[in-house]
Amino acid sequence: MDYSTTVFVVTGTLQMPTGNGQPSIKGADGSYFSFYCSGAGQYSWLSDYEGQEVTLEVAACNWNNKTYWRGCVLAIRLADGTKILNTLNFNN
Repeated sequence: MDYSTTVFVVTGTLQMPTGNGQPSIKGADGSYFSFYCSGAGQYSWLSDYEGQEVTLEVAACNWNNKTYWRGCVLAIRLADGTKILNTLNFNN
């Protein structure tokens, strides 16, 4: 397992696919960044924010020795300043 201890802050529109697709965030310029996902329920805690502009804290990770890296969502920041941690995969 490879991972980064650097936390990146990204803002964009949250896209949550149905089924086993990769969740992603789409920037205003049309670029997107997809997240590591091992199962449909892994990011279900973000589903209330689908289609909204959000700010996410992510770390780069390469779990299971893939040939590519993905983002692993650590937390979401809401417009009012509230931070919600991903407690499914990470301990705070």
